[in-house]
Amino acid sequence: MSIKTAYLFTYNAVQSGIWAYALFLLVQELVSTGTHEGVHSAVTPVLRVGQVCALMEIVHAATGIVRSGVFTAFVQWFARTHCLVAVVDSVPEVQGEMWVAIMYAAWGITEVVPLPR
Repeated sequence: MSIKTAYLFTYNAVQSGIWAYALFLLVQELVSTGTHEGVHSAVTPVLRVGQVCALMEIVHAATGIVRSGVFTAFVQWFARTHCLVAVVDSVPEVQGEMWVAIMYAAWGITEVVPLPR
């Protein structure tokens, strides 16, 4: 196994672990409280860590470690970070909304098993 392959495997495993933990917290919050209203406060700290780590997607594309385009990687990272920080974090009125829990669940489901890169 090359260093590049080992690094990408480790990176993807860490990212999958972060998202799996976020999904676990989401489900735990839903089951323990019976409502979606606390999902944001339960899950967001883990999502922030995941989004900081996801900056590496841009670095991977820029350095040619993966075949993705830099712009594509940036747009994906920026869109999710913008939703998380600029919308949900900064507007307390939306933090308890059902769509926030659905959005977090959708992100988690799509990220737990990463596509081959």
